This record gives sequence, C-alpha cells and structure tokens, in this order.
Amino acid sequence: MGEPTLHRYVIPSVKHEAWGVFVIGSDGYFSCCTDFGNFAFWWSNHGRDDFRRFLVEAADSTDYLCGKLAPDEYDGPATVRSLEEAILRARRDAHAARRDGRKGPTDHLGRPIWTREHAREEWERLTEFELATSDQLWGAYYLQTQVELSYEHRCTQRNSDCMHMLTRIYPRLVERLRAELDAEAAGAAMGASA
Repeated sequence: MGEPTLHRYVIPSVKHEAWGVFVIGSDGYFSCCTDFGNFAFWWSNHGRDDFRRFLVEAADSTDYLCGKLAPDEYDGPATVRSLEEAILRARRDAHAARRDGRKGPTDHLGRPIWTREHAREEWERLTEFELATSDQLWGAYYLQTQVELSYEHRCTQRNSDCMHMLTRIYPRLVERLRAELDAEAAGAAMGASA
C-alpha cells in the first residue's frame, strides 16, 4: 500500500451552528474540527476496500463511533444513585443478618459495619466528596468507603459533544461520502464499458 490518500471535507453550518472540517485518510485515519469539539481516531483494520465506505456503513452506529472518538464522561448523578442503592442494600442485608441471629458484616478490626450510624456516615461521604458533580475526588472516596466493589458503581456516559457531532454534522458528511462513492463507481462503470 503506497502513501495514503487524504480527503478533506468542509461541512458548512446550518443557522450558524453544526459545522465541521473532516480529514479522512485511505489508511483509516479520521479527524474533525467542529463547533462541538475536535475528534480523531485511526482504524487500522476497518475491513473495507475503501475507508469512506466503512464510515458510510458506520453512520447508524453512533454509540460505537463515539466510543472510538472520545472518552466517556463521568455521570455524577448516576454514580451517586448507584452508591445510594448499594448503601441501602448493605444496610438492609446487615440488619436482616443481625435480626436473624447471624453475624453481620464487619470491618477489618471485626467491628460491625452497616449499622444505622455507619450507613449515615457513608451517605454523608457521598456529599463530602461531591461525587454528584465531579469525579475529581473519586480516588479519595474510593480509599475511604466501605461500599463493597465501589469501583463498579462509578458510572459514565458517552461524550455529549461527540454525540452531538455524530447526530448533527456526521450525517451530512455521510451524504457527501455516499455521493462521492456513487459517482466514482458510475465513472468506473462508464470507463469499463468504453
């Protein structure tokens, strides 16, 4: 395979928003500068004879594309909801165990945990570490909490700026790519019949 061919596409704004400049390489390179942000990825094995065809076919897979183009974002409210549910579940389970005469969960020193007071401390810790609005203190929270498998409760969502780009600008790029590929195929068919 020789030097990759680069294609540049300018997608104009609609009502002064949703514009982008896209650069696509025949080797699987994709980058864009848009009013929703800048995104890039290199698909080394896209499985098509023409990378543009891959991008057209992937148009309905915005979740997949976004996962490649941008890191997921921390979802504070979902994280806190998940941790609150875990605290309530641990408190109920510990209470049921003690009520039934079984030994409930204990900390590393053998002291009972998930008592009413302990659950309240864990609940307040969620606010103390501002987990609803930011994950900057997640590491400190993780080291102090006794929520079992707390790392499994950290929730994320797809990058909202990337999803906006994929739903508002990318479809217009796909139209251009499809038209370009169709024109090339028609030209090749005309050349073959001559």
